[in-house]
Amino acid sequence: SNMLTLAVPSRRIGTVAVGAYIVDYGSEQATDVNGQPTGVFSGRNYLLALSYGTTAGKRLSVGLTYKLVVLSQSCSGTCGSVPLASGQTYALDGGAQYVLPTSFPIIAGISVRNLGPKLQIKDNLQADPLPLVVQAGVSSRLPIASLKTAGASLDVNADVLNADALGGTNIGLGASLGYQDMYFLRAGYKRQKGDGSGPSIGIGIQRGAIGIDLSRRFDRLSADLGETPTYVA
Repeated sequence: SNMLTLAVPSRRIGTVAVGAYIVDYGSEQATDVNGQPTGVFSGRNYLLALSYGTTAGKRLSVGLTYKLVVLSQSCSGTCGSVPLASGQTYALDGGAQYVLPTSFPIIAGISVRNLGPKLQIKDNLQADPLPLVVQAGVSSRLPIASLKTAGASLDVNADVLNADALGGTNIGLGASLGYQDMYFLRAGYKRQKGDGSGPSIGIGIQRGAIGIDLSRRFDRLSADLGETPTYVA
């Protein structure tokens, strides 16, 4: 999976962003009955996104994303009985954040993703619904005097995510310990139905508008597959 996003903020009109996301399933050699190569089969998913976000008053922020989703299974040469398919659809994401009027900052957020028509490849009867995702959560920077005196901070967050494609309802907990708002140590835990539950750790560096994050997830499913997911942002 590879993703690239460009966001341009403006105090007058809000933030506009464009993004591209590619999932590459790799390529496989197609052969005839004698084992001779005849072509190369490959499968990819593409997503192009256009987003807009803005504030509404001092506490509320809202955003909307339009996405074009494309599925492509292609062949260079002859792939015999390997099924080739392609299709596309569109989807909308919407979300909002609200800063609660509390003595220390608490931010609540909610989002709904992948609202749109089914992905049709052959006909309407065989169209596939998009994976609808509903997510809500809260985050806060804890007002700990000793940390503030030392130039450090502790952010905590929790969220609940519901998606049939991920087995139903999942819960996430996380914390981020920062120093001088430049160096960060992060940890979290995700409870997901099936074998997707497990902890995660990460580190980050932020200098002005540029940030680098490295994180790793540990769960039973990844351990069984022999690879631990590593994320670079």
